[in-house]
Amino acid sequence: NGTVRETILRLKRLGITPPPAKLLPPWNSIESKYGRNSPIVLGLDQCKEFRRRHFHEKKNGKMYLAPVGLFNTGTNLFVELINLNCNNNNNNNTNNSTTGDAL
Repeated sequence: NGTVRETILRLKRLGITPPPAKLLPPWNSIESKYGRNSPIVLGLDQCKEFRRRHFHEKKNGKMYLAPVGLFNTGTNLFVELINLNCNNNNNNNTNNSTTGDAL
C-alpha cells in the first residue's frame, strides 16, 4: 500500500495511461499532499458531450486546454501531465513566469 505500483493501478482505474514508473511518486506521497481521497477527476464521462457543445469555440479547428488554479492545487503537475500525454503542437508556454501562476 502506498507504492508506485499502487499509483499506476489507480491511474489505470481512472482510464489514464500512466507514464513510466520512474516518473511517478508513491501513492502515499500523493495522499500526504492532497488527502486520502484525492486527487479526484470529475467529468471523465462527459468529454464527448463537452466537445459537442463547445465545438464552435475552436480556433483554427483545434481546442486548447489551459489549467487554472490556486497555488498548491496541482496546476503545475497538470501542465506536466498534459505535456507528457497529449499532442501539443501549439508549444505555448502555459506558465506565467512573472507570478508563477499556471495560466
